[in-house]
Amino acid sequence: MGKTKKGQKAKIEIVTQSRDVFNRRGIHITLGELASELGLGVSFITNHFRTKDHLIVAIADEFNDRNREIEQVFSADPGVSLLRYGRMFSAMMDNQYLHRCAIIAIFSFINAEKELFREIREHYPRSKESVKVFVRSLVDAGYMDPSILQPKGYDVFAFQFVNLFMSWVTNHALFNVDMTYEEMKPVYLAGIMSSLRPFFTDKGKEEFDSLNFEKISQSVVPF
Repeated sequence: MGKTKKGQKAKIEIVTQSRDVFNRRGIHITLGELASELGLGVSFITNHFRTKDHLIVAIADEFNDRNREIEQVFSADPGVSLLRYGRMFSAMMDNQYLHRCAIIAIFSFINAEKELFREIREHYPRSKESVKVFVRSLVDAGYMDPSILQPKGYDVFAFQFVNLFMSWVTNHALFNVDMTYEEMKPVYLAGIMSSLRPFFTDKGKEEFDSLNFEKISQSVVPF
């Protein structure tokens, strides 16, 4: 039992420390370079994660677990509003930024990387359904027109929304590298939520126009 706990603790520490190194140096460094950065032997890492892809998948799993925790925190609030979702998206963006190396790896994966491919196949359907639940809640609360749930309109919206919600990470790394995440976050958050605008009712437009994205971007999830 003691060895199991010790081994699990070592795995968590490897994931956390590797995530920080990948974020700083990029995902293309070798396991040897990573081990050198961490002051560990390569065999110590491969004892817990057979390949670098397995390690990146563990970082992605940590990201997904944290996202579910964020959803649970906000689902405890029975009210539905654009402000509430804005705060939830803000918290999810902080989680994305913390785990940005895994997101960049998933965006750049090739089919030969079987572990990353499995990760995408496993979590994408769940994420897709979460978006639909979110949209339905806004329709039911009168913020969005029911026409968004028609297949043609919804498919276009979902494509835009999901891509904006994920690609800002690579956009920041490529095009806004001279600006900090904190400086760009309100812009990215406003862009993500603006994808809803074509389907807003008058109620939705009124609340959206009242949102202060600078303030919302400073929201912190109370864990």
